[in-house]
Amino acid sequence: MYEKFFGLSEKPFQQIPDPDYFFESRVHKRARAYLDFGLHQAEGFIVITGEVGSGKTTLLRAALRRIAPGPYEIAQLVSTNLEHDELLRLIALEFGLDVRGGHKADLLVALRDWLLARHAEGRHVLLVIDEAQNLPASALEELRMLSNFDDGNQPLLQCLLVGQVELRTQLAAPEMRRLRERIGAAYHLTGLDEADVGPYIAHRLQRAGGSADKPEFSAAACAALHAATQGIPRRLNMLCDRLLITAYLDELDTVGEAEVETALRELRAEFAHVDDTGDPAETGSAGASLPTSQASAVWAEQQVLEIENRITSLEQSNTEIRKGMSVLVREIRRLVESRRRERERARARALARQQQQQQTSDATSGR
Repeated sequence: MYEKFFGLSEKPFQQIPDPDYFFESRVHKRARAYLDFGLHQAEGFIVITGEVGSGKTTLLRAALRRIAPGPYEIAQLVSTNLEHDELLRLIALEFGLDVRGGHKADLLVALRDWLLARHAEGRHVLLVIDEAQNLPASALEELRMLSNFDDGNQPLLQCLLVGQVELRTQLAAPEMRRLRERIGAAYHLTGLDEADVGPYIAHRLQRAGGSADKPEFSAAACAALHAATQGIPRRLNMLCDRLLITAYLDELDTVGEAEVETALRELRAEFAHVDDTGDPAETGSAGASLPTSQASAVWAEQQVLEIENRITSLEQSNTEIRKGMSVLVREIRRLVESRRRERERARARALARQQQQQQTSDATSGR
């Protein structure tokens, strides 16, 4: 709708994590440094946690894009409450191992042999698990056991766990002590600082093909956006997209605090119950109405969290569909290759019979 008006080639505030839009705020720069350090160590566990929408997946995709050309074998999973045996089998599938049938011991031997072969080739094996907060304790313990595979000097498998705040709580449990001892680098992502909001918006406008100041977001608007979203990128994206629509409709060159408040009121009217005056129907514990600014903040937090949860659920569903399709494609390819080999063997047998018959015929004719 507004792309042409602002000279944009695409929407700059889409919700899909895109490494092309990765912005090195203060917190994201530190997270990237910890992640790079952990990858450089090439052993143990790396843990990245953060609020929903804080940019974990974008950070992850940017990091994987950087290291992909290097000597890495990378498998990426999205956890959905996998038990330990299911997790092992899925890991093996992602690394391309044939895991049909067999017991757990056979699966572990196959994984160990594959890891040793990759190590002999000078390859680093990295297992990435997104939404790791969904893994039960038994699966986390299985991952720790996998990290015991080594060549006598160093582990053969490195694991990167990415998850929401709940993952920190899980890892802090007493029974996770041995896994915590394997963590070589960890970082918890928070929202952007208020000072980073303006540069973040300008960065995304430029990445979308536009100008950093078309439209210009005033300092007051950036402060209001930070207050409403706590600097969480996904929340910022949602509100900024609405603000670009407003600026387009009103032909504004500058987005100010008033436009931010208007956007909040519009979203409140669309997604929450309102009274006749248009104020949010939020009350305190004693039943008294909250001040308008406080009610707006409470409402915005609730609505954005609800939208974030829906988006996360859709992302997880899409990822699981892609994973399932990937497994199906590999199985189809395996069957096609198996049938091709069987046809080649059948042709070889038929040719051998023909040659034998010809030799028998020649021998008979020569008598």
